[in-house]
Amino acid sequence: MKVRQGFVSNSSSSSFIVAHKGDLEELVNEAFAVKEEHPLKNFKPGKLFVNQSKDSFSTIPEYLKWSEGEGYEEPREDIIDWLNKGFTVSTGYFYDDSGDVLETFLCESTIKFESENLIIEKEGGY
Repeated sequence: MKVRQGFVSNSSSSSFIVAHKGDLEELVNEAFAVKEEHPLKNFKPGKLFVNQSKDSFSTIPEYLKWSEGEGYEEPREDIIDWLNKGFTVSTGYFYDDSGDVLETFLCESTIKFESENLIIEKEGGY
């Protein structure tokens, strides 16, 4: 009989898509209203989005190649539209077992945000 002596993970993850014109970190911090005097200023949501972004593309051919490689049946029209409008699009994941309170919060939260220079789409974790 074999006995497992490691930890069993019940962690979850949640993917996100961010379209941005300009510095991603600054735009996210601004969207989350993280000012220098804010009590949560040290959580740095912009840095977390930058660090957790795994793939980025700024042209439609880059996106179509990525989309094909990920096995999606059809490219998303909204992403193509964002790229046509000059946005850079980044995708990534948050994990609830990272030990980072903000990352856990973002993993488990639904976020839909849109401004002139930033679009965030993220569903709650699973």
